[in-house]
Amino acid sequence: MNTKKIALAVFFQGGVSLELFEKTGLFSREMLLFEELQKKNFSVKFFTYGKNDKKYEKFLNGVKIFPKKINIPNKLYELLISLIYRKELKKVDILRSYQMHGSIAATISKFLYKKKLVIRQGYQLSTFLKKMKKSALVQLFAVILEYTTYKSADKIILTTEKDKDYVVRRYKIDENKIRVIPNYIDTDLFKPFKLKKIENSLCFVGRFTQQKNLFNLLKAIDSLNVTLTIFGSGHQEEELKTIVKQNKLKVIFKGNIENKDLPKELNKHDLFILPSYFEGNPKVLLEAMSCGLSVIGTNVEGIKEIINHKENGYLCNTDAESLKKAIIEVLKNKNLQKKMKNNARKTILKEFSFKKILEDEMKIYEKNL
Repeated sequence: MNTKKIALAVFFQGGVSLELFEKTGLFSREMLLFEELQKKNFSVKFFTYGKNDKKYEKFLNGVKIFPKKINIPNKLYELLISLIYRKELKKVDILRSYQMHGSIAATISKFLYKKKLVIRQGYQLSTFLKKMKKSALVQLFAVILEYTTYKSADKIILTTEKDKDYVVRRYKIDENKIRVIPNYIDTDLFKPFKLKKIENSLCFVGRFTQQKNLFNLLKAIDSLNVTLTIFGSGHQEEELKTIVKQNKLKVIFKGNIENKDLPKELNKHDLFILPSYFEGNPKVLLEAMSCGLSVIGTNVEGIKEIINHKENGYLCNTDAESLKKAIIEVLKNKNLQKKMKNNARKTILKEFSFKKILEDEMKIYEKNL
């Protein structure tokens, strides 16, 4: 351990601000790692896209915030951050990206100021865009961005072995350059509570987008005597609410919720369900498992790597009928629920606990000075 504090510059994704994290209820979850690093042997600096983000310094244990200075489009601002804050960036030891969309400014800064660059990526942008059927030009840009970023990095943090294999194979990256560190869960916050359960209840947490497959979930519960509570927001919200109203479904829309308040809400339900078409390393699934819920997830990338069928959760297909059958089987089988709940909590404690992942990430920075 170095006696001198390690100065770490964290580049947010293009357009992302601390205000956005607060608005979506993710502030406490996203800041936990950096607050703890600040308490250790690190001096953390955020480079964000929020004009008013400076006000959050008082909540972050000494983390310094460098907000958006100029009222120009975010894509142009991302190219200029390295010059706008050149005095501050010359003083840091390590540059760290916040997902691939935050890598451009970090990579430019590496070459301008000869600093070490650590890239953290929770999912592969190129594969996500392909699954979302984006244009060939957009997909090509993602491939070029990933190639340039991974080649420039001194160390790469990925959340799954599958992502590691993809990066090594597609971009010919030395596997010794990559560390697999999954998303962390604060297991002291997300834990089982002895709360009264809503009878025959299930819940979902996430964005209302095509990826999350919520229309099939609504079809799945159409003829079931269950209550579905949905936390989150997104562009599909009005359409989803219309379907719920037309079909008189027992669905409660709770909107965005502070992450610190989510554990108690999760614990009110028998079952958590994530019906997505694809995922990266979904934090909401890990949080539900950490609370000891029975979880159902679709048998797709990002979920099937976490859930061991009928051991720590239940896997099904993405169509409405498969989701319906899964809900029915899990709710009626109390022994299966008990088994999956216990194993879900054990999985998180063993593989995804915050303390373990904090130590792993600290080692990367200390070894790359």
